[in-house]
Amino acid sequence: MTRDAPTLLNRMIGKVRLRHLQLVVLTADLGNTHKVAAEADISQPSVVKLLGDLERLAETRLFERHARGMRPTPACRTLLPFLRSMLQVAQTATQSLSDLQSGAAGVVHIGAMPAACHGPIMSALAHFAQAHREIHFHLNEGKSAALLEDLATGTVDVLLIRQPSQTPQGCRFVPLLPDRPVVLARTGHRLARRRRLDLSVLAKEQWLAFPHSMTGRVLFDSWYKDSPVRPALVNITTSSLSAITTMVAESDALVLLPHTLAGPALATGQVCVLDVARQDPIRPIGLLWRKETDSIAVQVFCEWMPRHMAA
Repeated sequence: MTRDAPTLLNRMIGKVRLRHLQLVVLTADLGNTHKVAAEADISQPSVVKLLGDLERLAETRLFERHARGMRPTPACRTLLPFLRSMLQVAQTATQSLSDLQSGAAGVVHIGAMPAACHGPIMSALAHFAQAHREIHFHLNEGKSAALLEDLATGTVDVLLIRQPSQTPQGCRFVPLLPDRPVVLARTGHRLARRRRLDLSVLAKEQWLAFPHSMTGRVLFDSWYKDSPVRPALVNITTSSLSAITTMVAESDALVLLPHTLAGPALATGQVCVLDVARQDPIRPIGLLWRKETDSIAVQVFCEWMPRHMAA
């Protein structure tokens, strides 16, 4: 029998526990109820019973049983992102409660992209945390798409992120740090002393590349989209910033990336910024948060950071 959504919701609210959600996620990940039992610290028969109870409540099979274990059904795969999100929200809530019970006056959960995790923004955060010891901060680094999802689900309160092409509904973005593209080469590279390098000169060099979705690669592809000469790419593509800047330092290959990502590599003295004639605008890094937040700690933080960065 097909149930309408409100009926299913009321049934789930009345009967489903967080333990049910945890076991579904663990079973999908581990594929074996014995492993799930060990991970959840309960008996294997209890795992089987709780999963069966949930399937009966949902009137839907969540797993296919086979010789090697259990495999998620299409219905389960549809639910998994939401179940993971609910468990993450529960974890965030309990951590905040623990912080408040330990004496914190407020808690701020921050999600930050890698480019925001060093330099002026982190220095400003450190100053704020020192001046407001009554507020406890939790900072997690991640990719932009995942961070935006975390903000939407309430897993984080604030993002330190590059300005989205479109600000999510109900949110506010305030820029903190401008950005620009830079080309890195090893210190002592033959092009290091030349000025106003144009794209035709750079096209003769070998390049290291980020994956297509990353800002540096998007810029690189736009530079040479209409060029008759396509630069040669080294046969390694990686999203690891430390790996790619180390390879630049150890070879004659170049890489294009936002200046906000280049700081740690430049600090080593092993790489330098080439003087390139072309400059493309890059959206700034800043704060993104929900305008209707009830948290005084979040409001104070989001008001203080832009003033401090502008000083």
